[in-house]
This record gives sequence, structure tokens and C-alpha cells, in this order.
Amino acid sequence: WSGRKHFKTVLYHVIRPNPAEESAEPISYRTMVVILCFCLLLPMLFCLRSGMSFWVFTIFITIYLAIVVGLTRMRDELGPPIHAIGYATPQDLMISMLGTRRLRPGNLTLLSLMNWLSGVSYASFRTHPMPEQMESFKLAERSGIQNRTMLIVLILASIVGIGSSLILCPYTIYKEGVAAGSEQIHAGGAETYNFLSSWLVNPKPADKVAITVLGLTFALNLGIIFFRSRLAWFPLSPAGYVIGVAPGTTDIIWFPMVIALVLKWLILWYGGVRVYKQGLPFFIGLVLGEALLGCFWPILSLVLRSTVYNWI
Repeated sequence: WSGRKHFKTVLYHVIRPNPAEESAEPISYRTMVVILCFCLLLPMLFCLRSGMSFWVFTIFITIYLAIVVGLTRMRDELGPPIHAIGYATPQDLMISMLGTRRLRPGNLTLLSLMNWLSGVSYASFRTHPMPEQMESFKLAERSGIQNRTMLIVLILASIVGIGSSLILCPYTIYKEGVAAGSEQIHAGGAETYNFLSSWLVNPKPADKVAITVLGLTFALNLGIIFFRSRLAWFPLSPAGYVIGVAPGTTDIIWFPMVIALVLKWLILWYGGVRVYKQGLPFFIGLVLGEALLGCFWPILSLVLRSTVYNWI
């Protein structure tokens, strides 16, 4: 609702394109809408031809798009290091709100097979590229790089990344064996059919407690958004609900974040804004150093062919 003016502008440019006004965008609005419709049409045809009801697909894809857009905005505005959300996939929400009895086996089967799109329940959406891509455009904006140049870089990186993973993952599995790697290598495929088995063998009605909690948290988040849009000092953020259930975020970095918060408060209290700005390069260096070390340990493990240190 807050972006209604922007959506109106986008719709206007889709109907009446203006290349001069869209020159700063990675692609034109009309091209973007055409690509989006095409990308939604393919999974819809696959699901409908495979036996999923149209209304089930509509609910699934609506929840999916709402989640990925929200995660992208959260990553762009707050910059958390990970955007996984535990046990909040569209499938989980639909089962909680509708129950398995209202969804016939064909719908349940297709919902489980769409697990590749949302990810496993423990860390769903962790590998979704949309938040990282938006971060790239944000970095391009701040560094003066043209968005269309960044788009080309992202396309090339996607081609190289997807191609290399399709080659290296099967090669490594066949050479070293599945048991030699992490459980995540085979957990995704197993979880897909484990969920389907539980839905079919143990059908359940709608979860009234879950529906109540969803309704209350939705209303509470609307209130938080309302106050944040009118009070600049308002401390709460709807992103707290997402980050709070994200594995690999608050459960790992909460203590370093507390230390950083205390240090920031002390520097601002005793040194002021000038000392705070002077100290920024040092703390940015700490973050970069930690990231570089996190890249170093896996490389060393490959060289030594032995687990050295699990960074995360």
C-alpha cells in the first residue's frame, strides 16, 4: 500500500514506455513485466498439468512472492548476513491454515515437489538469489556503477555459478561419496518426500492456534509499520520477526551484535560523531577480515582433504 504510487508509475510505463525516463533502470518496466509473467506461467503450466488445482497454485505463488519480496526488502534495508526463515515456507503456512484434509493427494504431492523453490523448512529461502541481487544493485547505486552494467555482471555470474555447480556437485558426490559431505547434500531431497508421507499418512485439520498466531502477528506488524512510518525514533521493526527465526543469524551472532551495540554507544557517548566516523574503517576491517578467514578455512580443508574448522 505504501508503494502504490510507484506501482501506478510502473503500470503507466508498461502501457506507455518512455526510454528516457527508464534509462537508469536495469531493464525497461515493460520487459520486466513480460519476463515476470513468463516466469510465473511456466510453473503454473507445470503444476496444473501435473494435477494441482488452480486455486492451490494461486495461494502458493502469492505467499511465495510475498515472502521473497519481504526478504529482499529486509536484506536491502537492514543488511542481515542471511535471510533464511525457519519453518515458514508457503507449504507450511498452507497446511497450517487449510489443513491436509482440504487438499487432495494431488495437491499435496505437487506442494511437496515445489520444495526446491522455497527450500527446506529449517532454512527456507536461504539460497534464494533475489536478496543478494538487490544488494548488488544497492552497491552499484552507492558506488556509481550503472544498473545495466550490474545486470550484465549478475547474468554472467549466474551462468558461471549454475554451470559450475551442475558440474562440480555430481562430480564431487560420485568421487567422494554422499556420506563424506554435509547432511545438507541429501537432506533436501529426503525432506520433500518425508513431508509428503506425513501429510498423506497422518492427515490433520487446520491449526486454529497457528491461524490465531498468524493473525495477531500480522496485526501487530501492521501497527509497527504504522508507527515506524510516522516516528523516526521508533525502535521496533517487523524484520525482527524474520531475523528472530532465521537459523544462522540471531542464534550465532547475537553476542557479537550486543558487543557492537555497546561499543557504538560508548564511542558516541564519549567521543561523539567525529570519533565514531574515524573508527568506522577499523570495524569495517574487522568484518572483512572475518569474512576472508571464513573463505580461507574451506579452501584449506580442500587442500588438506580434512575438516579444519567450521566457520558457520
